[in-house]
Amino acid sequence: MDDEWNWVRGWLSDERLAPYLRTAHGDMSAAMDLYQHNSRISAAIKADLDHIEVAVRNAYHRAMSAHSPDWMFDGGALFPSIVGGSDRVAREQLEKAIRDAGGDKAEPGKVVAELSMGFWKRFSDQRRETTLWAAHANMAFVRGTPRRVVHEHMTALVQLRNRIAHAERIVHLPLNNYRARIDDLAKRVDPRIAQWIGAHSAVPGVNESWKRYQQQQVLRAKHVDPVAAERARQQMVDRRSKRRQEKQKDHAPKPQPRGIIDRTLDERGPANPDHDNQRER
Repeated sequence: MDDEWNWVRGWLSDERLAPYLRTAHGDMSAAMDLYQHNSRISAAIKADLDHIEVAVRNAYHRAMSAHSPDWMFDGGALFPSIVGGSDRVAREQLEKAIRDAGGDKAEPGKVVAELSMGFWKRFSDQRRETTLWAAHANMAFVRGTPRRVVHEHMTALVQLRNRIAHAERIVHLPLNNYRARIDDLAKRVDPRIAQWIGAHSAVPGVNESWKRYQQQQVLRAKHVDPVAAERARQQMVDRRSKRRQEKQKDHAPKPQPRGIIDRTLDERGPANPDHDNQRER
């Protein structure tokens, strides 16, 4: 089995496989099934994250545009804590978005689309509660929406989005909690958006498919050697040790070539005493 799955280890690495193998009790086939499920559920929830990102950024854009249609070009006066003040990262993000969207002639909608979800999270930061949130940004949500709630939702969802973007494991996370955050945040923008996202989300279907698979494979874990997980770990250690030994072997001194006389004696084979005695007689 070790040789059979070497290509997977070369592809994903032992470190990346380790948590899946632990969950699968050392069964590589089951670990790869779990890895595929992680990919499918990541793609499904990524779509929901995309929907809420678009909803939030456009809501912020409407709220800011009510004060100034070209608010992002007058950022220094509108919210100096982001553009003209100490927040260098946010300032650089906005300036880059403007450049990428066409510079001074960029359309505001294109600039909005260039800005990351992490940028919009800054609109609900506590440091901007009076200068930005209370003045304009709060109008992106239904009346009475607490800044803290929006910021907690945005922070958690940005972290999840980053994990998915880097193809990291998310199956061990409380994904229902993240979906609840998406739903609540969407409702605070427009309840109809929340209803649409919930009705079209692929997450329930992926989860149901995984549950059916688990039911079909329910006996698999019972047939796995209880020490299989430890054996899998030991195999990883053995492979590393083998690679070190091979490297040491490559650097070991090679034996010197044998002389002509030595090779000639070998070709003649062992001496025959009877033959020598016959010659003497």
